[in-house]
Amino acid sequence: SILRSSKDIEILFDQGLVFKSRSFDVFFRCSEDCKVLFAASKKIRKHALKSRCKRLLRELYRRQQAKVHRPMHLALIAKEPILLANPDQLDVEFEVFLASAQ
Repeated sequence: SILRSSKDIEILFDQGLVFKSRSFDVFFRCSEDCKVLFAASKKIRKHALKSRCKRLLRELYRRQQAKVHRPMHLALIAKEPILLANPDQLDVEFEVFLASAQ
């Protein structure tokens, strides 16, 4: 499900761990349920590009969702290079994150 509570989001950014990759950053924190937030970096100015970035992140999470075994709150923040990355490259970056989060 989608992470919407401003209190949960604030806790995630304050107390969560961060994983940085070329195409996206992931803030994560173990919790009792699994919720995800999709966002684009402030450095991406055009609204159409921000929307595309978030769409790419949602698709990435949909493909990798079965591999997330622990309940956690995630914030996936897209960076500009995601617009040029192919889906296989994004999958590899997300799998590296999952390996480091275990």
